[in-house]
Amino acid sequence: MNNKSFNVDVERLDPPNIKSTLGASMNADQKPNDSKHLSCSNSHNNLGNGSTTRNSFLSKMDEIITDIEKSISEFNTSKEHDMLNQSNTSNSFASNSNTNNSAEKPHATLYAEKPYSTQKAFINYLAKGEMNFESKGHLLSRDENNGGYLVPGATMAQIDARMKYLCPLRSLAKVDTIKSESLELLIDKGATDAGWMLTDELTDGGYPDLTKIKIQTHPLYAKPRASQKILDDVGDALEEWIIAKIAQKVAAIENHAFLYGDGDRKPKGILAYPMVPIGDGDWEKIECVDSKAISRNSLLNIVGALKSEYLQNATWLMSRSAFTAIQQITDELGRFLWQPALVSGAPSCLLGYPVVVSDDMPKVEDNSTPILFGDFASTYQIVDRGEISVLRDPYSAKPYVEFYATRRVGGDVVNFDSVKALCIRDG
Repeated sequence: MNNKSFNVDVERLDPPNIKSTLGASMNADQKPNDSKHLSCSNSHNNLGNGSTTRNSFLSKMDEIITDIEKSISEFNTSKEHDMLNQSNTSNSFASNSNTNNSAEKPHATLYAEKPYSTQKAFINYLAKGEMNFESKGHLLSRDENNGGYLVPGATMAQIDARMKYLCPLRSLAKVDTIKSESLELLIDKGATDAGWMLTDELTDGGYPDLTKIKIQTHPLYAKPRASQKILDDVGDALEEWIIAKIAQKVAAIENHAFLYGDGDRKPKGILAYPMVPIGDGDWEKIECVDSKAISRNSLLNIVGALKSEYLQNATWLMSRSAFTAIQQITDELGRFLWQPALVSGAPSCLLGYPVVVSDDMPKVEDNSTPILFGDFASTYQIVDRGEISVLRDPYSAKPYVEFYATRRVGGDVVNFDSVKALCIRDG
């Protein structure tokens, strides 16, 4: 204890027996001071001149320190035990395996296994307009223009899966997600120069015809609405309802733009480019087979016009009226060209290639393009920027609550050789 000092703050110790122990020990030798703190040092002025008194005092202080440490240890153990019991009581619905792990690791039970569900917080925001402070850092949208909260990952995955079903081109085309405003691609419009070397020297085969395509993303929105009473009544079905509404409205806007969009604050659609006869194709032009009606020969001509490298992943994309007409076409032996799927989940085929029907494709009429055929993953590029954000608005359309869902999407044709069309022209 030489050259050491020990300070004890009696009032900061919770267990009452510590204070009583300290007081009893001090009364045996001397009366405690009126101060809250007890200070001990090896100063001869405070201990007196006798070595016996000094040794007795130091021995008493050792006993006091030991009692204090023991009391603090017992108090902490008791406090931790009480907190553990309280935690086990509040989580009585947990499985036996979790309870056993908690008993082995009390600290893990007290401070772990408490993840905050951003998905539940998002549903609570949709229903009541309330957002926990902890979840704001995870879901708050970075879009300065629209604001709102980002749709959680699990909910976003369900929306994307439903949109692929509702928007045929999203399921057929190539889709990339970016963090910037646009996607830039370097496209070689000409054929790659290659050949056999007939001499020891390399010949100048020309330079590739490269062009840079910039696909800009554009904001789109959807505003499903419902009354507050309905939101209160649907309960757990609220997430399913918002998924269905957002996917339905956004998919309808996207699919129309991917086909007809002019590129002005929206994607550039496939059918927005001019159609030219087979053999006259060029960059930003789509080759088509002209026919007065849908026939077996016109369909065979489309398949024959597509290059072999694109046939492996080729798909028919047609309107519902074209689909109905094709189902009635037979060959010279009376066999139907249309081959319905014999196995659940397998695609129906036309001339050996799967068929996708889109209600946004043009109807069969004069000067229309009701059928497209090609490798759409090579033909069309869709760009998504970030996720969907939702802003709850209970004021603009009272007594309804509007959900202002926004997303940035872009799209354009990146390969004009990998798709062909059927054009209905009378004359």
